[in-house]
Amino acid sequence: MSGVSSVVNKSANQNVYFNGKKEERRAKKAESDAVKYSKPLKTHTATFWGVLGAATSAIATPIARKIITGDPKLRALVTGLGIALGSVYLLGGLLIDRKINKNRAEFEAKRKEIGDDKLLAEQDKHVQFTKNGNVYYKTSVGKKGGLILGALLSIFPTFKLGGLYGKKVGGSSLIGGALGGTILGAIIDGGANKRARKFADKKAEFEANMRAQAEAQADAEDQPVMSENV
Repeated sequence: MSGVSSVVNKSANQNVYFNGKKEERRAKKAESDAVKYSKPLKTHTATFWGVLGAATSAIATPIARKIITGDPKLRALVTGLGIALGSVYLLGGLLIDRKINKNRAEFEAKRKEIGDDKLLAEQDKHVQFTKNGNVYYKTSVGKKGGLILGALLSIFPTFKLGGLYGKKVGGSSLIGGALGGTILGAIIDGGANKRARKFADKKAEFEANMRAQAEAQADAEDQPVMSENV
């Protein structure tokens, strides 16, 4: 009988231990989520593409130099353009992300100040709602920045090469670069907005759970304590 009792006690102790660990993990996650959702969402998508562009430029430049063997001026120009383009890619990505994150921070500040999401949406076309009805900031900085950077990235090397060989810069190069930059910017905006919608829904879910837990705890505290003699 004592053996059975020992097994039962051991099993009970294990359950208490694992339940305690589970509650500890749950509490840590709640604390982590509270910190996460107390701050505006930050994006690094444009920076990723900027790093990718800079890396591509760094890889392509020495390959181009090896291919070009009989023109020292062109080799030097390719080296300079590779450094310049890589820098523009990286700096452009950082600036786009910085602008998106700044806009989101300003949006969150206005949201706290006004306290009415529908009114805020009427004042700013970038304030949108998810399918679940939660508010988020829809950015279009990527497309605007991509258009400008794409045009610059296309016209600068074309202009340099044209000056080297006495040719004029064609409008097709400018249009092509602007179009490519706009498309890439739209991809950046799409990814940033998708994350913003997901973040808004998760934040609303977290806040609802916290309110439900607080209400349940308040109701439990309001319940009268039953006397042991009853």
